[in-house]
Amino acid sequence: MCVAEGDIVAVFGETATIWSQDEVREFQRVAVKQNAIESDVQKFEFYVSGSNPDNQCHLHVVPCEDAELALSMEITSSLRHSLQSRSEWKGVGQSANHSCSKRHQNVELQFITVQAMEEDDDGNALTTVKQDVAAVLRAKREIQPGEFIRYQYTD
Repeated sequence: MCVAEGDIVAVFGETATIWSQDEVREFQRVAVKQNAIESDVQKFEFYVSGSNPDNQCHLHVVPCEDAELALSMEITSSLRHSLQSRSEWKGVGQSANHSCSKRHQNVELQFITVQAMEEDDDGNALTTVKQDVAAVLRAKREIQPGEFIRYQYTD
């Protein structure tokens, strides 16, 4: 069975969303500084940046691998709190195969607004728990069984 064009192929799982513009800038500084170290140290590899679909503010969606690295560094308590507050959904979108060319990618990165709901035993919505942004990979074209998911993470 093929993946149809437009289908969500993967979700970036267990992510922290950094909304505050001060935290966005701080995280960016920490990541750039760490990634500039030439020795064999752990690098930030999985976070993605973009705009909130609702209000166009810049944000970072940070999977647990990068959040844990940032939490091991000297950062503000505000950024620390944001990195510890992670989404509940599981996913491995951050592990999709990298393509060196946009021409070869078969998915595109999108940011979508997600509302987590609490339900009673009968499945009835009780309250809106929180609104969040999820990073997803959406099929740009039909993807055949056995075909790798490929995305170009850098411009």
